[in-house]
Amino acid sequence: DAETHFNLGGVYMLQDSFALAESEFQKVVDLDPTDTTAYANLAAAFTMQKSHLEEIRTLKKVLMFDPENKELRSALSNAYFHLGDFDEALTCALCVIELDEKDPQAYCNLGSIHAAQNMVEEAIQAFNKANELDPENAMPHISLGTLYGSLGKMESALKEFKFATSLSPNNPYAWYNLYNCYKDIGRTKEAQNALSRYQELNAKADGEKKDASAESVMGTLGATK
Repeated sequence: DAETHFNLGGVYMLQDSFALAESEFQKVVDLDPTDTTAYANLAAAFTMQKSHLEEIRTLKKVLMFDPENKELRSALSNAYFHLGDFDEALTCALCVIELDEKDPQAYCNLGSIHAAQNMVEEAIQAFNKANELDPENAMPHISLGTLYGSLGKMESALKEFKFATSLSPNNPYAWYNLYNCYKDIGRTKEAQNALSRYQELNAKADGEKKDASAESVMGTLGATK
């Protein structure tokens, strides 16, 4: 029945068997075309397989039933972004902001789109808005640091990455970016320290993933009923 296929899809997501998860969630929506949670998880399975065209098709279907779901619209924006269709990504990102103008992740996504379009000032404004709305969130600082680094503004990038590690000291991604920044400016000792911290946290994260409970579905949009 649909519930069995749904639960099995969740187990496959946990095991990183995304093609098998896709098959199970597809069976659920075939049985019940109005099951928005199954559609969301099906989209997540496509996301993990980098099948972004199928992801977009699935998200558009589920949005017919839930048009004001900002998480799904944000995922649609990300899917277009990964395809390099920045105009559609921008349209979807702005729609998310219309639904919730105080969503910091929406502004972070908007900043990434503007950066990809070489709209530097607009990208900085969007990342700063995300920081303003959620000052304890490290991700806007990481994104801003990455942008500054791409512009050759390494001291500004370093400032953002250091601040990101202070906000989120257990975030391996923050330490990896700090490592790369130190390496690029020739500060070898600090680079090695940052790399060691990244490797430590990354190994811990891998271990926790292996021990994760099968009760929750993994993935960008993974959800349980």
